Amino acid sequence: MTQAQPVTPLISDAEAHGIVLEVRGDKLRCWSNAAMPPGLRDMLREHKADIIKELERRAAAAATPAGDAAKLESPTGSRRALAFRGAIEDTTI
Repeated sequence: MTQAQPVTPLISDAEAHGIVLEVRGDKLRCWSNAAMPPGLRDMLREHKADIIKELERRAAAAATPAGDAAKLESPTGSRRALAFRGAIEDTTI
């Protein structure tokens, strides 16, 4: 992944593996019911700053009146993260 490539595919890959990404200040928290696939944790660490920017951009978009309805339908976000509080793997990157 280069600077020009967006991190969206990496975020999608993490979500496809049941991993929930959550921004806490300058930290990236990862919630999952299973172990992370080999190499994914390293990719998340390598692109952490860009992932945080993208997740913050999504959160800001969801905070708009038009984004409120999409937020309720989205499988990602804080409600989903809460479902993983008892997860097997909780990693802060």
